[in-house]
Amino acid sequence: EVSTSYATLCAFGQYLLGAGFFIPFYAATNHLQKTLVYRPFDKVLALLVSEMCGSQTVCGVNYTVKPDAALATAWGLVSCPDQSTISSTINAFEKEECETFKFLVNQQFVAYSPLRHQSFDGEIIDIDLSPIVICGKQMEGAKKGYKAGTKNKRLRQVVRLFAPRTREIIYDW
Repeated sequence: EVSTSYATLCAFGQYLLGAGFFIPFYAATNHLQKTLVYRPFDKVLALLVSEMCGSQTVCGVNYTVKPDAALATAWGLVSCPDQSTISSTINAFEKEECETFKFLVNQQFVAYSPLRHQSFDGEIIDIDLSPIVICGKQMEGAKKGYKAGTKNKRLRQVVRLFAPRTREIIYDW
């Protein structure tokens, strides 16, 4: 018996696996890089799950997905790769591989998004440009900036497009 603090996320992973959501990703990325221990998409999937747990960097995989066997199993990962393995794989991606991932994400958005299947008459899109306060100037994407109520802090600027009617994040960068 295994316990996890991400039960809802585990259920979501099981739902996506059952719906066959990741099959196009595995099929299209199987040949992109050599598989030694983990398939390339398994590494990207571990990073995705880590971000859904709240991590904002690759090293968060070591603190969220890797120690939580139930979470990794729920998302179809037999075991979880280290952040260094994930980083080297992502750094090795070339433009063609990135374009393949973009195409597949857009294809899945068209197939599964509730926003995509509705008319856009009067649709309101919320654009959020919120800064996130982070620690240390060595953090990825950290820049000195301004946020009300804080002084001399490093920030990471976030851009998010949100559809309030369907509660869907359309774009996040």
